[in-house]
Amino acid sequence: MSLIYINPYTFAAAETFLLDTYSGAAAAYSLRNLSSSTTNVVRVKRSSGSPSEADFTALQVANGDLETWVGAGNDGSVAIWYDQSGNGNDAFNSVNQPKIVISGAVSQLNTKPCITYSNDGTNTLNFSTRLTTVRSVFEVLKIDSNQLSASNFLLGDTTNYDYHGGGSTWLDPSFAAAVVRNGSNRINNTITNLTTTNRASSQLLISMIHTGNAAASRISADRNEFARSIRGLVQEVIIYTTDQTSNVAGINGNINAHYGIYT
Repeated sequence: MSLIYINPYTFAAAETFLLDTYSGAAAAYSLRNLSSSTTNVVRVKRSSGSPSEADFTALQVANGDLETWVGAGNDGSVAIWYDQSGNGNDAFNSVNQPKIVISGAVSQLNTKPCITYSNDGTNTLNFSTRLTTVRSVFEVLKIDSNQLSASNFLLGDTTNYDYHGGGSTWLDPSFAAAVVRNGSNRINNTITNLTTTNRASSQLLISMIHTGNAAASRISADRNEFARSIRGLVQEVIIYTTDQTSNVAGINGNINAHYGIYT
């Protein structure tokens, strides 16, 4: 029997919880429920009001409860994006937080909630535990149309620059780690060379199966170069420390069934 996730903005076919089917993720962040055991998905800090922070479930993010709590005209930023993998590797920041509510309205992309990273590239969310053996990454995002030539890092790290963005491409052909750039990389489930493919300003599902271990400690930002972060919208980031080649089509299919990114 399939477990059902109901999104109050749109009605879709029954969806299975991704992590119940494709278990073993090292870290998993989303504003939908990825696991049947998920409770809160995000902690939000509001620009006005007391208490200043509160936790929210996926349903509360989508059904208006979050907007009501933040308040009309106020902003809500992401203090913690909870890890749904069961490993407790939450993504957090006390400063330079991306926003989930802007002027009293939940950020949305293609009718689904999202997190908005600022156009100055300084927003980031740090993992509680740095990952040094990343082998598979799945990320749903949209780069701001005016920021396609900025150095948008898909993931970042305090020491390495394994996911180094190119001047206009998703990965730099020289600086991105060979295990990342030479892996089995896809955009919308189609094999794609991320070192020669220019960034696009549409909603995309990027999946990467590395040939070896890569390091990441945040979404996103490069070492101490905090202007090298995502500039746009992020909806989901799932990271495995195992090779998910055999599951990539299924994982991408589950993600696409929820977000409706490609046909």
